[in-house]
Amino acid sequence: MPQAWELADLPFHRLISLGRRIERKDGQPNLRIALLGDAATQHYGQALAATLKLRGWWPEIYEAEFDMIRQEILNPASELYRFDPEVVILLTATQALYHRFARSAEKAAFADSVSSEIVELWKRVRSQ
Repeated sequence: MPQAWELADLPFHRLISLGRRIERKDGQPNLRIALLGDAATQHYGQALAATLKLRGWWPEIYEAEFDMIRQEILNPASELYRFDPEVVILLTATQALYHRFARSAEKAAFADSVSSEIVELWKRVRSQ
């Protein structure tokens, strides 16, 4: 079993292979994680699950549909809230931000606008 510091250097396929070999043990703590992104999250979710298993946690991961961050967070009846996660991870790809920036009329205020939007989404998640 690799040490914690060694996990970061493992090739993706090796990390996934090691994670799949881990069987659930009695008393192993669960960790309910919601993963929302504006890019594909499957590989990140697989790597996260494998890493957590190798560190003694049993992850239950909900992956939202592609580019559904706002819809999941703003809908109180969404699958995100039905899943009742302990941890929420928002993945925003630089490519998605770049395309929004290119279309933005207010380029000088873009970073502040995006930051404010993310803060508001986090406030909504926390309130639920």
